[in-house]
Amino acid sequence: MLFSKILVSYDQSELSKKALQKAIEIAKLDEKTEIDVLHVVTVPTNQFIVGEVYLEVQESTFKYGKEVISKAEAALKDLPNKSHAYVKEGQPAHDDLGPY
Repeated sequence: MLFSKILVSYDQSELSKKALQKAIEIAKLDEKTEIDVLHVVTVPTNQFIVGEVYLEVQESTFKYGKEVISKAEAALKDLPNKSHAYVKEGQPAHDDLGPY
């Protein structure tokens, strides 16, 4: 077993698509290898986004995040390995998202 779990950060960029494809290639070498795909959304905030408006913005941001991660899930559907896809809120460059 090369790896027991592979984490792929996915944002629908060309680089993240390549990373997902490489993870799938590696996972195909051993059916016990799991793939976790993580997409991080950042809910914009400022002094005008409060209350109901914040909830609407948050809902819309997560809806978009789920659309993005669904494309990764489609790439994983034929893989016999265990896989999971997550959408989490945070600041990708600043937050410690583990264990996501």
